[in-house]
Amino acid sequence: MRFLIVLCLLLSGCSLNESSEVNSVIAKVILVDPGHGGLDNGASYDGVMEDDINLKVGLLLQQILLENNMICLISRNGDYDLSSLNASNHKAQDLKRRVSIANDNKVDLFVSLHLNVYLDSSVSGAQVFYQKGNNKSKLFASVLQDEVNTLYDKKRKIKEGDFYLLNNSSRDGVLIEMGFLSSFSDRQKLVDENFQLELAKAIFKSIKSYFLLS
Repeated sequence: MRFLIVLCLLLSGCSLNESSEVNSVIAKVILVDPGHGGLDNGASYDGVMEDDINLKVGLLLQQILLENNMICLISRNGDYDLSSLNASNHKAQDLKRRVSIANDNKVDLFVSLHLNVYLDSSVSGAQVFYQKGNNKSKLFASVLQDEVNTLYDKKRKIKEGDFYLLNNSSRDGVLIEMGFLSSFSDRQKLVDENFQLELAKAIFKSIKSYFLLS
């Protein structure tokens, strides 16, 4: 199975006052899941491909997690999907393997990164979806939604998600549509490397806050 597991448990200097907070976070296993890849570009608009931006933000998030001594798994670190070459249904196998990564590795939290498009180009901002009946997923979704709302100056609310990964994973997690490619203002932000970094930082901040709350 083509996926990268990055395991990093580094010793960091911290005071006794900081140690309990740090330990509650670094012991957790996080799965970063950049959606789509390979022949599956996901959404696209005006030449901008979803899978490319998903990967860029995912790699930035991975880097931040590792720099902060957290355990990080990433479903893909290049332009490919997770299906085998001879798969009869590439999309189905890709999704099943993403679920398997989360379940088999017993991750404490997963974040699936996506982008959106809509017929109405005035619709903009990031949207976070949580797992039905999962209070931990709902809590993390709320923390993350509040954080990304500040990047777009929006007041979006979390939504229950009906997606394969959310429906079939036994682990806690969310799916985030990081913006609308069909929105000119969102698209200008999403292709900007500085904004991609801000997105990654916002997701990391939310992950840390979630574990301190839960």
